[in-house]
Amino acid sequence: MKEGTKTDRMYSIKDGWIICPNCRSKMHGIRVTPDTRARNLELRCERCKAEYKLDIDSGRCFDSQRPD
Repeated sequence: MKEGTKTDRMYSIKDGWIICPNCRSKMHGIRVTPDTRARNLELRCERCKAEYKLDIDSGRCFDSQRPD
């Protein structure tokens, strides 16, 4: 797979917070700005307890491309 290719789900971001795709609440763990970058970040929704592994690049958030 090419570096930088994002084929998986893209997560919504509202007011700098990642929106949980399961319950649609804000996941307060990390604030996303246009220059935020993270790889294989694990976040947990406090409301529905769902866990996600994410890649954040240039203020956009995707499912992690790296294996466990």
